[in-house]
Amino acid sequence: MSKIKRFIDHQECIGVNGIYFPDGTVYKLDVKDKLNSLDESCYLVKLDGKTTIQEIEESDSFYGWNACAYLFDKSYTNLNITILAGESDYGSDGFIAILDAHEKNLIWLAFIDCSDPFYKVSIKSDNTIEAESTNGSRWLFPLKSPEKVKAYPKCEDK
Repeated sequence: MSKIKRFIDHQECIGVNGIYFPDGTVYKLDVKDKLNSLDESCYLVKLDGKTTIQEIEESDSFYGWNACAYLFDKSYTNLNITILAGESDYGSDGFIAILDAHEKNLIWLAFIDCSDPFYKVSIKSDNTIEAESTNGSRWLFPLKSPEKVKAYPKCEDK
């Protein structure tokens, strides 16, 4: 198993925006937080390529693994998953982790460095994970393809 197992073993997140899978695959996310015309935070989220945890660790922009704290922990037996959500070392970080409910193996982990901590999570009828941040933003992660994440409020793409 890849280094992402550190999340389970040591409650650590890698501090780079992306969706992480147990085989080491990472969908990098380009996330920008801005202010809209009402001076409210808004987000632009774009897929920024595919890489691996090893490539991230070897890059000049890698700062290390960060401690993570759970603010949300709930199992959904009908889907055989457990959802963990919370914060990392810096006040603006947030993460969502989906685990197999029985074996507690990681299915995927999302890390966002500007979302603020995720504290409230629900599952919509289409199996989309809806996570609410402490700043009031909402993040939608399709359970089977979390790299298609959307954040609200959404900024105008200019």
